[in-house]
Amino acid sequence: MRNVILAGVSLPVLLLASIPFVSSAQAADLPRRTLAPAPAVAYAPAYRAFTWTGGYAGVTAGYGWGSYGDLGSVSFGKPSGFSLGGTLGYNYQMGQVVVGVEGDLSWANYRSSQAVGAAAPYTYYSARTNWLGTARVRVGYAADRALVYVTGGYAVAPVRSSFSNAGVAGPPLVPAASGSVSDLHHGFALGAGIEYALTNSVSVKAEYLYASLGKKSMFPAPYRTEASFSTSLIRAGVNYHF
Repeated sequence: MRNVILAGVSLPVLLLASIPFVSSAQAADLPRRTLAPAPAVAYAPAYRAFTWTGGYAGVTAGYGWGSYGDLGSVSFGKPSGFSLGGTLGYNYQMGQVVVGVEGDLSWANYRSSQAVGAAAPYTYYSARTNWLGTARVRVGYAADRALVYVTGGYAVAPVRSSFSNAGVAGPPLVPAASGSVSDLHHGFALGAGIEYALTNSVSVKAEYLYASLGKKSMFPAPYRTEASFSTSLIRAGVNYHF
């Protein structure tokens, strides 16, 4: 009898003891639940404010007009022509103020001629300039990518002047005469302009420049005169910033 009772008690105990093992085995057979990966965090690139600080090089093209000679245009007339050139410069920005230096050299096609005299034989004067160079400072106000500036400095250009008179056999006798001279003329340049940066590397500009170069006496009497050169120049340009 006691053996029967022990067997009756042992069987439920064995069944209860086996439950954790069965549960663990069943749990091992169940599919595992995997967590979805966390979404990648996109970081916006850091904003870099545009600055005018740095060097640049560019090209310019424009049209100019002005005068040669004493009293504005008495001797040589009023020249006009096109220009095409290159620019090299450097800017430094402090807040909204931009200061810099700029040099440019332009091919020019300025020429004019004039007949002087109340009656024959007339004296024909002519002059031409084939390049113009400037070295200037620039001071401007920047509104982000727009820059308004004034500029001024040194200017230099060659002037080739000539005269001719066919003379008169007489009476009275007026001998034929002619002559020419080339010389560098030095002076100043003043102007203003606006520049806009299309990208961080490329900008476009439009500017007005006035250059006045000193007078020089030339030719012997009675053909002596003064040759000077002044010009107003309107030009556009494209600069590459590096």
